[in-house]
Amino acid sequence: MTLDASPSDRYVFSSGRVMFARVDDEGWIVEANRAFRDEFGLSEGHLGNLWDHLERSGEPAGVVEGDFDVPAGGAPMLFHSPRHSGELLFYVFGSDTGSSMFANRDQVLDPSDGQLLSELTTEMGNLIREQRHINRELNEAKLRIEELSHTDELTGLSNRRHFLEVAAEVLAHEHRHDRTVSVIMIDADRFKSINDEFGHQAGDQVLRRIGETLREASRVGDRVGRYGGEEFAMVLPETDADAAREVGERLRATIEQLRVTPDDRVLTISLGVAEATLGESLHTVLGRADRALYEAKARGRNRVVVASL
Repeated sequence: MTLDASPSDRYVFSSGRVMFARVDDEGWIVEANRAFRDEFGLSEGHLGNLWDHLERSGEPAGVVEGDFDVPAGGAPMLFHSPRHSGELLFYVFGSDTGSSMFANRDQVLDPSDGQLLSELTTEMGNLIREQRHINRELNEAKLRIEELSHTDELTGLSNRRHFLEVAAEVLAHEHRHDRTVSVIMIDADRFKSINDEFGHQAGDQVLRRIGETLREASRVGDRVGRYGGEEFAMVLPETDADAAREVGERLRATIEQLRVTPDDRVLTISLGVAEATLGESLHTVLGRADRALYEAKARGRNRVVVASL
């Protein structure tokens, strides 16, 4: 104990009545005050393991000895000690590195009181474990909700809102480091005819397969999203227009090999590519890529067109 310790710390460490010990996750006693050491016949330099001197009272089956499983706010716990015929009541406070224990050295409970308190503390421990389980489930549900809010339900890609958010971040990052970045706008050709002839389930299957192809073809760092309807978008960091054109051509050729519709018709896509100029906003570069996409449509579809700078 340091000289600048608070009065309460000095009282606890010098007390002959209030027992205090701090133990790690495996039960080894890291430090103990005079009352605790005297109670269990310990020397300051040889504290040993807590479970050599105490055992849990009313411990639920399956709980590993040494795992107090208590919150930072603390919980009362009963222990047997070979030195006493009754029970010792400790207040145990959990932390990331272990637990701190406090008890009144003179407070030894008789067996009947100990049994009642043992049942209560066991029930409290069960409630704490149940609450922790509920908290974990709530956290997992929260993460799942956040994921769903970012994801297009049909294709599993980023939805439009999330794509625009991450694309803006990628663009800003590449601009800061004076690196090239390109975007590709992609549209399924003659998609309406598929819906009209075979129904929306067939159309949905086509969109899912296109989404899978885009995801599988994307590189680490690329971002892909469903932009809306049968339109998709990609942002490609550290990629100039020529490299982005090559990516687009590979995608176009891969989609052309798919056979998804009931009549096994050839699927095609049209693509517009735009390389961002330094400082250009996402809105502007997407607009140029979109105009290039419609030029690809006007020139007969199933092709890649690169927007001029």
